[in-house]
Amino acid sequence: MISFKEVYYSDISPKNKEILLVADIGGTNSNFGICAWMENRWQLIFSIHIKSKEIIDFPLTLRDLLAHINNKHQMAVKHICVAGAGPVSANYDYCKPTNLPFEIDATISKTCAKFLVL
Repeated sequence: MISFKEVYYSDISPKNKEILLVADIGGTNSNFGICAWMENRWQLIFSIHIKSKEIIDFPLTLRDLLAHINNKHQMAVKHICVAGAGPVSANYDYCKPTNLPFEIDATISKTCAKFLVL
């Protein structure tokens, strides 16, 4: 698995809550926020930060992150929303980040979560 840094924003460990993974995939950094639906709003629980150039295989990286979130934090991600620095398809299911060696394709995670590329 790629090395990453976690930053915590809440002491709450949301059990049995809807979990959303949001991602900002930029040319330099890829930032992933893990949010829980609590008190009628999405609340950022923690974030994971990776150098974008270290990501060679985005589907594998995403699977590793989802496994890490599930194993370490006992959270099952139900929704994923990714913003990529590059052209996005008309169906919002594909992006080719500029100057990075990987693609973001929503079809890779249809079985684990609802996925949207922005």
